[in-house]
Amino acid sequence: MSNLHPHQPNILFILADDQGAWALGCAGNSEIRTPNLDRLAATGTRCENFFCASPVCSPARASILTGRIPSQHGVHDWLRAGNYAAEGPSVEYLQGQPGYTDFLAAAGYTCGLSGKWHLGDSYRAQKGFSYWAVHATGGGPYYGAPMIGGPLLRPEAVREGELYAEPRYVTDVITDNALAFLETQAGAGRPFYLGVHYTAPHSPWDRDNHPTELYDGYRRDCPFESIPRLDQKGQTLAAIGGLPPNLLRIPEGCAFNPRCRMAQDICRQERPELREIQPGRHSACHFAEEVIDA
Repeated sequence: MSNLHPHQPNILFILADDQGAWALGCAGNSEIRTPNLDRLAATGTRCENFFCASPVCSPARASILTGRIPSQHGVHDWLRAGNYAAEGPSVEYLQGQPGYTDFLAAAGYTCGLSGKWHLGDSYRAQKGFSYWAVHATGGGPYYGAPMIGGPLLRPEAVREGELYAEPRYVTDVITDNALAFLETQAGAGRPFYLGVHYTAPHSPWDRDNHPTELYDGYRRDCPFESIPRLDQKGQTLAAIGGLPPNLLRIPEGCAFNPRCRMAQDICRQERPELREIQPGRHSACHFAEEVIDA
C-alpha cells in the first residue's frame, strides 16, 4: 500500500508478547522457523542494542506507548483488574498521559489497533485509536479468547460493552482484524497507523492451544538447544570460586520463571519433560510470524 503523503508515511507496528530476542532466525537461531520476520530484518533496519523498559507485560506496553519508564507512568505489573466487566469496574490506567498514537491522530492519521491492549478499560478505544479490535484481558487460551470490537461486530458493539468468545485461533483472528482495517484504508486519502499486537508466543503452550501440525513437528524434530541458559558455561560459579555452602543455585533455562506456577512445577522435573511445553512456545512464535506477509 503506497504512501499518499510523503511526509506522513503509513505505519504498521507489529508487537509480539514474551518473545525473546534469541527466538528469531535472523538472530542466529536455526531451530525456529521465522522466514518472514527474517526477510523484514534483511530488508529493513534490525536494532541489535534495543532495551525494553520492563520485562513485564503491561508496564512494557505503557512505556512503548508513552515513552516513559514505569516509575513515571505508574504501571508496574501486569494488570489483573479493570480490563473488562468480569474484573470489576473499568480503569483507564494511562488517563491524562498522552501516547504517541494521540499525536498521530492529531496529525491526521487514522489509528487502528488489532490484538492485545492490556492497559485497562478494553471496552473503549483509547489513545487516538478509532479502529479497536482487542483482546479483552491480555492473554490466555489461544482458542475461545475474549474479544471486543472488530469487523464482525456492529459498530456500536464496543460502546455497549459487548464481548464474545472467539472460537478461532487467536493469532489468525488478530491478523484478520488487522487486514480488515487495511482494506478500509485503501482509498481513504489519509495516512494510517496500525498496531498489530499478538498474544503469541506467550503461554499457554500445551498441545491443545496450538495447531497440531506445528506442535508435533517441533516436538519431533527440535532438540531446543538454542534456548538460552543464565550460566551456560559456568562463568558465574567459577568467578565466585565454586558453590559456597550457603549459596542456593536456582534452576535456570527455558522453564524457570518464578512468576509462573507451571514453570515452577516443571523445574522440579527432568529436561525431557520440557518437550511437552517448548513445542507449544515455538509453535506460537512460528504461527505468529507465518501470518506476516512481508
